[in-house]
Amino acid sequence: MESTSTFIHEASNFVFADKLAGAICDHDETAGTHTVKDPLPSNIKILDCSAGEGKDQKFKEERIPGAKFLDLNQKFIDPEGKYPTTFPTEAVVRHRLGELGVGQDHEVVCYVQDASTRFSTRALFVLKSFGFKKVAILTGGLEHWKNKGYPLDTSEPQEEEKTDFEGDLTESSDHLATYEDIKAMEEDTEHNLIID
Repeated sequence: MESTSTFIHEASNFVFADKLAGAICDHDETAGTHTVKDPLPSNIKILDCSAGEGKDQKFKEERIPGAKFLDLNQKFIDPEGKYPTTFPTEAVVRHRLGELGVGQDHEVVCYVQDASTRFSTRALFVLKSFGFKKVAILTGGLEHWKNKGYPLDTSEPQEEEKTDFEGDLTESSDHLATYEDIKAMEEDTEHNLIID
């Protein structure tokens, strides 16, 4: 992977549309237009993390240039899990990211198709749980990107890259709470707070 300047800082969980546009687009100040860089920076990977019925079709219709569809609730879960959206295993993460051409050294931007961060936060949580350092949520999602007038890709999406995942996944469950952890917290409300 070619070396480019750092786009996402490890301490940041969010990135603004202007910063992403500055990284993937050229700006013509005279005309006030943005054109997508060709090629796109190789260090940045953009993931549409939307979930729900019809989101895959909407992704095909319009997306941030260079974005890939993560398919959060179908392909980024544990298919053998007890619940529909069980936290994915290392094998699932490795396989899906490999399919999308995402490696451990990439800087990853997560977004959803509206202005929320609802599913982006889950993707960020999973990626950070597996050792990704430079992953951030696009504030305002695709809706804000469009409102700012930045370019959209409306062409037929390219086939997903079938590659092997590059990097070592180091799963850390330090910040995961089990059922037993939550039950114990419920019994000690003076020292614990549970927020849904």
